[in-house]
Amino acid sequence: MVRRMILALIVSVVAAATAFAQQGWYVRVSGSGYSTPDSVGTGYMVSIGGGYRFNQYFAAGAGVGFAQYVIEVEDEEGNAEDLNVYEIPAYIGARVYILPDSAVCPFVEAGPAAYFVKVEGEDWTNSWGAYLEGGVRFRVGRYGGVDLWVRYSVPDVEDTEQYRITYGLGGSFAGR
Repeated sequence: MVRRMILALIVSVVAAATAFAQQGWYVRVSGSGYSTPDSVGTGYMVSIGGGYRFNQYFAAGAGVGFAQYVIEVEDEEGNAEDLNVYEIPAYIGARVYILPDSAVCPFVEAGPAAYFVKVEGEDWTNSWGAYLEGGVRFRVGRYGGVDLWVRYSVPDVEDTEQYRITYGLGGSFAGR
């Protein structure tokens, strides 16, 4: 009797762990607030990405986003002027799930990123940067999840004073 209970418990734990931690491809969509040291208020970012989950602890993926925010600059006469800034960040990264068997799973993600930036009235520029993200995933159903996260990114590794803080809500859904 005790052996059957222990065996049933082990099978239940393994089944619950593998339900959330299936290997395979996933798609991720998110919306977020977007803030820089020189922005006026908070902008926004929408992004879509995907990747592959290798096991219950590790996934790798890529994505692209679109961000918009406003900066305040002084014109030649010293008057304040608001300018729109548009960014297209493209990134690849590795994610580690810290407690993959729990309904609320903390994670950490990091990787390199390319930033394409256009300030109103200027040409597009690009630079190489990096990001570090942390958050929690709430399990939804067998193959989905909702993420709450905060991301710190540096769009130019040679100018670390121009960082970005992104915080948001995202959803991911796995396929087979």
